[in-house]
Amino acid sequence: MNEMVYLMNYKKLVLVLLLLFSLCACTNENVPSANSTSEVMEQLGVSYVETNKWPQNEWTEQLPQPQMGGIVRIGTHPESLSVHFMEVVPKDFENYIQALKDAGYTESFRAEEDIKSLHSMENPISVAVNLEKEKSLVQVVYTAKSGVIGIGEKQAETLD
Repeated sequence: MNEMVYLMNYKKLVLVLLLLFSLCACTNENVPSANSTSEVMEQLGVSYVETNKWPQNEWTEQLPQPQMGGIVRIGTHPESLSVHFMEVVPKDFENYIQALKDAGYTESFRAEEDIKSLHSMENPISVAVNLEKEKSLVQVVYTAKSGVIGIGEKQAETLD
C-alpha cells in the first residue's frame, strides 16, 4: 500500500489522537478552559473517564498491558480508545512498543519531531508510532513526560 493511501486510512484516528495528546501534554499554564475543551471533545464524540487503571474491554483484550504507571484518563470514541499517561519517560513507551512487537504487532509508521518551540522541555522530541496486527491499529504518541496509547481498527479506504 503506498504511503498516501496508508495516511488516508488512519486520518480519523490520527487526528483524534493528536488532539487528545495535545490536551494531555499541556502544562497547567496552557490548559484550555474546561468548557472549551469539553465542547470540542463532545463535538468529536469523545468522552473521558478519570482513572489510574488500564482498561479491560474489547479494545484492550488482545494487547499486552503496559508495565508502567502514570495512567490518568481513558478517552472513548465510537471508533477508538485512548489511554493517557503523565509523569512517564520515553523508555517506558519504547518498552511498550517492544512488547507489542513481541505480541505480533508490526511497526508500520514512525515519526519524530522536535517540538522545542511548543514546550519548554528537557527532551523536546515528540514521537508517534503506528503498529498493526490483522485489523488492529495501535498508535503510541509520547514526549518527555507524557503520552497516549490509541487503539482502533484499521479502516479500508479505496481511491477512485
